[in-house]
Amino acid sequence: MIRILIADDEPLARRALVRMLRDHDDVKVVAECEEGDSALAAIDQLQPDLVFLDIRMPGLDGLGVAGRLFRKFSGSVVFVTAHDSHALEAFDLNALDYLLKPFRSEVLLGAIGFALERSGAVLSREAGARTVRDCYAFLSAREREVMELVASGWLNKQIGAALGITEITVKVHRAKMMRKMKAMSLPDLVIRARTLGLKHVPMPNGTFFRSLESYAGTRNHLSQAHAGT
Repeated sequence: MIRILIADDEPLARRALVRMLRDHDDVKVVAECEEGDSALAAIDQLQPDLVFLDIRMPGLDGLGVAGRLFRKFSGSVVFVTAHDSHALEAFDLNALDYLLKPFRSEVLLGAIGFALERSGAVLSREAGARTVRDCYAFLSAREREVMELVASGWLNKQIGAALGITEITVKVHRAKMMRKMKAMSLPDLVIRARTLGLKHVPMPNGTFFRSLESYAGTRNHLSQAHAGT
């Protein structure tokens, strides 16, 4: 089921669009709005999967609404308008499609299909990220340190020197960490580390840390420097 919000200041246009959508069992219209500001508030509250936006509306226009949503809205935006002069601006704002009135129901069906595909891809990425976070939650503090350094390309002996533990102990922590993270290889682990937002820990001047204190101090310095950029 895909949840749809319609924003158009023309009642006849909204009703025509709703009639077309009624023919599809996998869609539901959750809201109809007459102007941009109310549409923006409804989108924020309802988080629909797909928004149909008219270009010209009272107050905040369709491009203004899309601009406010840009990079913040996980759903899709389709412009439905009688004006063809704003297509480039619309696609610059990551619009899924730009439909010129009047259009056939087949065109509308195509836009819904694209939205369903995008929604499925977003949900899949979010589910994958949740799985990675859940796995990370089961790591011990030491396993998290080992993961950060392994994902940064450190060798076992270098990790041992940095954390003040033997290379054999590193291997034990590393094996447990890889199993808990469900990582099949080092590249697989690096992808998971990026998903979690773990920072890359470089070896200063091509060497490695001699103690946990020097590792922790340098790590904190890197974190502060990163926060300041």
